Amino acid sequence: YGIDAELMDVFGNGKKFVNVAGFSIDNLLRISAVVDKLEIKPGESINVNGEVKFNNGDIAGENTKLLINNEAVDLQNGKFSFTINTAANIKSGENIITLKASDDFGNFGEGLMGFKVLPVPSKLVVNKNKQDYYPRESVEVHSYVYDQAGEVMANDAVITLKDADGEIVEKGVGSIIYRLSAQAVPGAWEITAEQDALRVLESINVKELTNLSNATSASLGRK
Repeated sequence: YGIDAELMDVFGNGKKFVNVAGFSIDNLLRISAVVDKLEIKPGESINVNGEVKFNNGDIAGENTKLLINNEAVDLQNGKFSFTINTAANIKSGENIITLKASDDFGNFGEGLMGFKVLPVPSKLVVNKNKQDYYPRESVEVHSYVYDQAGEVMANDAVITLKDADGEIVEKGVGSIIYRLSAQAVPGAWEITAEQDALRVLESINVKELTNLSNATSASLGRK
């Protein structure tokens, strides 16, 4: 805003002064905030601390209202402290915190900040291409790991295949493909998958072939 002034005396003499003074008005509230942790595990809490000031540096008035993630937060002499409690099944990755300040005179301010939720392996699933096998067929096993929110995450599951005698015949990370030999031990073979505290136990059945005729009939699905 600019101020012009015009002066006149009792004799009619006058003079006009242009822009002799000025001032500016803004409606900005500035929010300064920090979080105590940038990374958390699901279910952990995170604290947000800061203050609200006018754009010129003055402390925000008593009628100033602050919302963090749409929850009202108390201001004490312009300062605030707020705790965000996260759910055990919160989504992994970047999570946004919204801050909005306003007062009864139309002053307003807002900001965004974030923190990262680390994924926690919560479910391990094993898929096989089938249940029953004959010698010379391939056993395919694939594992899938899900985090606390049910999202697929990095798969570091160690898969182990043991024959009917308990001997380890194949081992891999994430998945394995193993071709049974002609002399594959018949019976129940064990499959285990492990990642962190998760462990899954499965089994397959390797059938016995008595002669070439039986093998040909079995592979073609004929009796």
